[in-house]
Amino acid sequence: MNGELKSYNIGFIPTDAEVSDKLCQVSGAIQVRQKNLYFLRPEQSVPHVTLCQFQADEAGYEGICQWLEQQQMMREVDLSIEGCQILPKETEEKSVVFALVEATEKLRSWHEACLEKLSAEQNISIQGKVGSEYLPHITIGCAAHPLKFSKRDIAAFFDFPVLFRACLVLGTVGEHGQMPEILHHF
Repeated sequence: MNGELKSYNIGFIPTDAEVSDKLCQVSGAIQVRQKNLYFLRPEQSVPHVTLCQFQADEAGYEGICQWLEQQQMMREVDLSIEGCQILPKETEEKSVVFALVEATEKLRSWHEACLEKLSAEQNISIQGKVGSEYLPHITIGCAAHPLKFSKRDIAAFFDFPVLFRACLVLGTVGEHGQMPEILHHF
């Protein structure tokens, strides 16, 4: 790879501001109890469902932008939040709190198409969970143990399933996997 490597995220963001606002409200309510680590805040992160994360130099980034521009079928998708989950991180004493998005065949096939394209590029390295480990979700926060909230506390904010329309974006990747900035809407 030539040049400086940067981390990027291909994902979907809700087109409905009400869904994004609700996710931020949930995160804020948890943060009030937890008072530590990372939580979803509109000014710092965009609620999103990741398709793939990768590192690339400028040429790799431009190549993926051009490829995504040509993917007309991937521009918008209907998604569904099916519940919430709290999973411990294997290497740290904290847990990730997220809204579980239904892993539809369409979403999985687009994930695989992105992996295939990213794998074929020389200026790119794939990051994060891929293939059978891919779990579509929207991160609500990352909290240290002991947790002062439960899945039931989070579920009280939603009437599952939550259906929403989402559009394809390419953004940056933050320290906790969040998307602090959208670079390109498709």
